[in-house]
Amino acid sequence: MVRRWKKGGTGLLACLLAIALCSCGAPQKAQVPDPTPIVGTGTALDAEATEKQETQTTAPSTTTETSGSQTETTTPPEPTKPDDVDMTEDEWEDYVKDDPQAQRPHEPEAPPEDTLPSVAPPPKPTTTTATSTTTTTTTTTTESTTTTGGTTGGSTSSTSESSSSSGTTTTTATTTASTQAPPQDGWYVNDGKTYYYSGGKPVTGYQTMGGIRYYFDAEGALSSKVGIDVSYAQGTVDWKKVKAAGIDFAMIRVGFRGYGTAKMVMDVQFDKNIQGATAAGIDCGVYFFTQAINQAEAREEAQFTLNAIKKYKVTYPIVIDTERVNASDARANNLSVSVRTNVINAFCDEVRKNGYYPMVYADKGWLTYNLDSSRLTADIWLAQYNDTVTYTGEYKIWQYTSLGQIDGITQNTVDMNVGLVDYAAYLRENGWNNL
Repeated sequence: MVRRWKKGGTGLLACLLAIALCSCGAPQKAQVPDPTPIVGTGTALDAEATEKQETQTTAPSTTTETSGSQTETTTPPEPTKPDDVDMTEDEWEDYVKDDPQAQRPHEPEAPPEDTLPSVAPPPKPTTTTATSTTTTTTTTTTESTTTTGGTTGGSTSSTSESSSSSGTTTTTATTTASTQAPPQDGWYVNDGKTYYYSGGKPVTGYQTMGGIRYYFDAEGALSSKVGIDVSYAQGTVDWKKVKAAGIDFAMIRVGFRGYGTAKMVMDVQFDKNIQGATAAGIDCGVYFFTQAINQAEAREEAQFTLNAIKKYKVTYPIVIDTERVNASDARANNLSVSVRTNVINAFCDEVRKNGYYPMVYADKGWLTYNLDSSRLTADIWLAQYNDTVTYTGEYKIWQYTSLGQIDGITQNTVDMNVGLVDYAAYLRENGWNNL
């Protein structure tokens, strides 16, 4: 027994050595760090936020048979056709009829309440530049020589020129330190960071001003981005006004798979939305509303999405939106937890394989009862319509209301999001999305 073990052990060691040598010669893929929330905690926190039990709601699809929720839901009214969409009324009716997003169950929802007075969007850190000038003078003199020719009685004298030159070096120093004291109430920018002071002290945690929610870290520094997500339901958007209202990023719907026909369809406002948002200087991500029932369909949806965005600069993640549809014949409603999780991962893997950064959108109930969130391979964009988050897992974006009111969007309300990761910077730094 002992001799056989030694012989087998020697062979095993040789095999492992050979594998190691082979792997050394192969190019190794660099390890890319996971995106870290702006707050630097690795997970979102609900610092000093207050949950209101009587108005606590979650995103529409959480009312499922498995969740145990008894919340009464209603179907939202049929979306209005945008004025600039070239469709007949019959064509529009057929288009909307198969759209799963138009059939989401809707729970009663209270608009977010301000925790601080409504104010203008926060100012961006600005720089003050100080310039100092240093002058350096260099003088160069060549030797002077005299030669006398004795045989001819003549003499020749030559003297070199003496020259001097001066060079000027300019040094620029940039600082973001404020020269003013913090206000009693209002925004304050100092040392490249933005704060909001209330009663002479910087606020912390989640705070809402004018319906817009922000996150401030333990020191009071603003540590979040303001986002919206749009589809044709928002009509024609004035993106310049949206930018001026303080919106940093927009998640734009690419399209959907029909919940009955299984046909994949472009959102009729996708091109106009991503072109307008990009031109206004707003960072853009995209999402696709899935109705895939297997991994092959999920990969097909990913390719549909990638083809749609290939001519655009997308600086935020590529998202698969998975929700319950309020229709008895919706094809993806009754997938098992295991199958649905595999479907979502297949979409994300296909996106990642093509060099883009994937993400999963779902609400608290869907993540808790209809997905195995521990097996998901991408970041979470959480929907929970509430004053605070009660979902216990990690999330990088929080959709906190569907009742947002933003200048530049006049048709219907808009979903509002607080982003805890600066995805635009992270994706550029790590080579995602061809940036």
